[in-house]
Amino acid sequence: MEVTFFPERIGKHLRAARMQHHMKQAAVAEALGMTTNSYSNMERGVERPNLQGIVELCILYHLTPNDLLDDCYTEFIQMELPTENVINKECVQLAELLNQCSDTSIHMIYLSVQAWHDDEKKR
Repeated sequence: MEVTFFPERIGKHLRAARMQHHMKQAAVAEALGMTTNSYSNMERGVERPNLQGIVELCILYHLTPNDLLDDCYTEFIQMELPTENVINKECVQLAELLNQCSDTSIHMIYLSVQAWHDDEKKR
């Protein structure tokens, strides 16, 4: 299935969440470990955020991915998923489960995955 992606729409949602939390781009960029310019590019639709960035923003803003991305949620998930149908179905189910998790649970999952990733990089 071909998915049309409009990064400007996601950027508008990112900006709206940031403004709602009264944060500057520089503060969000620092929390995400990126440059202010890179974060600005995401808000302007020049760069597309990755799944890790969306999870980190959800933790920062205490929002679910669906709340953060609003009408772009399904489109974003489809863009991030592998093309194989079986893996795709499992990833959609995982994304739906994560969307039902509390902020604390998502944060704990993120920390666990980050620790695993750090261990893998050391190998």
